[in-house]
Amino acid sequence: QRSLGILETLNDKGSGKSAGIATIISNMGVVYGAQGKYEIALEMYQRALYLKKQLHGTEKHPDVICTLTNMAVIYRNQGKCDMALAILQQACSDLTAVYGTERHPEVATVMLNMGTVCHYQKSMTWRWTTLKNAWRFE
Repeated sequence: QRSLGILETLNDKGSGKSAGIATIISNMGVVYGAQGKYEIALEMYQRALYLKKQLHGTEKHPDVICTLTNMAVIYRNQGKCDMALAILQQACSDLTAVYGTERHPEVATVMLNMGTVCHYQKSMTWRWTTLKNAWRFE
């Protein structure tokens, strides 16, 4: 948090948009999530998401989508599987559009996350289909 304060102070003289600040805030979300402090983690991810959308000018940027997938993991951990799955399905679609193919490692990672959500939901058919699609790389 000290690093964040220093960057925010330095950034006050700039445009108000900093990739460094967004990254630190997102990383704080990871830490809070690992500690089981899900509400604080989501707050950090929301702040990072706002900054990243401003920086990249779009929601369909890998950095923005990464933050969304991190939020989906928190929702899954909270038992909000429907919300997590909706975010991950959108992330998969957006990444496929960004990279022009489903056969990209970042798309596969999102599909694997979808499989873990389905595991929590005990949805075997969807889990198998999702995992099979994630691993169909040659």
